[in-house]
Amino acid sequence: LTESGLINRLQQRLNDKSTYLPKICAVGDSHSQFMTDFTLPLLNLTGMFEWTKYRWPNPKAIAHTLKGKNCDKVFVQIGQWPAAIKSGSNPFSFGKYHEEMRQHVQNTLTTLENNTIGMVYLPTLDQCPLMGIINTCQDWRTPTTMDSYTFVNQLMIQELNTARVKHVDTNFIIYPHWDGHTDWQHLAEDVRYRKTIFLTALMLGELDGIDVE
Repeated sequence: LTESGLINRLQQRLNDKSTYLPKICAVGDSHSQFMTDFTLPLLNLTGMFEWTKYRWPNPKAIAHTLKGKNCDKVFVQIGQWPAAIKSGSNPFSFGKYHEEMRQHVQNTLTTLENNTIGMVYLPTLDQCPLMGIINTCQDWRTPTTMDSYTFVNQLMIQELNTARVKHVDTNFIIYPHWDGHTDWQHLAEDVRYRKTIFLTALMLGELDGIDVE
């Protein structure tokens, strides 16, 4: 299965009005927004995601936000702001991140409890290039912090012990060129492009039976 072939299959799924297409909700801030607003149009997949803006874990609000959206698949990318300079004097501790993200995901699951195909996905957290405020310890979005938050997510998934929450390892896409974006904040577009293809195909079952490791 080639990259162009997979893109073509996703385009066919989007345009096929005779078959139900699961609704994908992208929860997060700019890392989810850029996939929705910039990368999907490049792939001719505009409308495949609905972006839901969340900078921080917010267990009290997330269920209310998602209630009327009728999401089938929800992927959550929250971790940049808890580690960023705007988190305050310190980043979220791993304990605080664990506690708030676990409740955030649990409350997200409540919106899918009557949905037979409902799933929550937690992709590997994106890396940020080592800009000046990171190198001078004014911001904590280092590779170590991002990897640690991802590890916390994996532990949390084990604790939740449900097939409805899955970790998605995207390191094989991110790591080869993780620090390439010129804005020093996000993934380079060619990396985000491939991550978007992979994640979309995974959530829609287009990779079932295919070894992508």
